[in-house]
Formats: sequence, structure tokens, C-alpha cells
Amino acid sequence: MSTWLYQISPARAGMPDAPTPEEEALVGAHFAYLSAAHAQGTVTWVARTLTAPHLGLATVEVGDEVAAQAFLAGDPAVAAGAFVGRIQPLSVVFPHRGAA
Repeated sequence: MSTWLYQISPARAGMPDAPTPEEEALVGAHFAYLSAAHAQGTVTWVARTLTAPHLGLATVEVGDEVAAQAFLAGDPAVAAGAFVGRIQPLSVVFPHRGAA
């Protein structure tokens, strides 16, 4: 398994403060997608920034870049264009030690 940094940002600048009903539904589907992947152990950590620039971040454990790109593309909000995403190989230097 390899570790990947999953990063998303809103495709529309005003989305975080004033999402459309469609964007709200896509954010719900996105949350369900990451929640299921976390329960399965594919996603090991999820966070988001609280101020601009708005970013969603996660660590993803998959076999290779093809699987990492497929995971990103499988996010309903990325697939629908509500979020713009990227995925990069990640080397974890200090592992997460639990909630602060």
C-alpha cells in the first residue's frame, strides 16, 4: 500500500458560504463517500480548513497511482465538478497520534 494526499477545493468561489441546493447534495454525497472509505480503512485521516482558501485534505491508502486517481475520480462531488481535486504521493514523517 502507498499513502496519498487527497486535496479538494470548491470549484466555485462562493460555494463554502452560499452553496446551491445541488452543491449541498453533492457535499453530502462526498461526506458519505469519505465516511465509507474511512470505515473500510482506505481513508485514514480527513480534515478541512476553516478559512479561505478552503481545502479538504485526506490521506488515502491504496496500491498505486491508478487506484489513487480512481479514488479521487470516484468522489461524487469531484465527478460532478463541485470540487476540484488532486492526489499526490505522500511520505508520512510523523504519524498521527490521535485527536488533539
